[in-house]
Amino acid sequence: MHLSVKERFVVNLIYLINYFGLDEENILKIELTKTDLAAYIGSTYETVYRTISELENDKIISFRNKIVKIINLEKLKLHIANT
Repeated sequence: MHLSVKERFVVNLIYLINYFGLDEENILKIELTKTDLAAYIGSTYETVYRTISELENDKIISFRNKIVKIINLEKLKLHIANT
């Protein structure tokens, strides 16, 4: 089974949430750059940048200065359920 970059991004983000956890403000407890995330999922920076922008526009995550905030975890999980 081949996943799109967006699907791989979401699957791996959920893995990171489960592994490192979220703080009381729903911020991922590890700081990551977009370049780190691109390398982690095996994609280019540009594609990860577009994926993050889409998820931000959908009000699912917020990404600022290596900090990933989960705005709507249920919507994030739906991206996997709908694939």
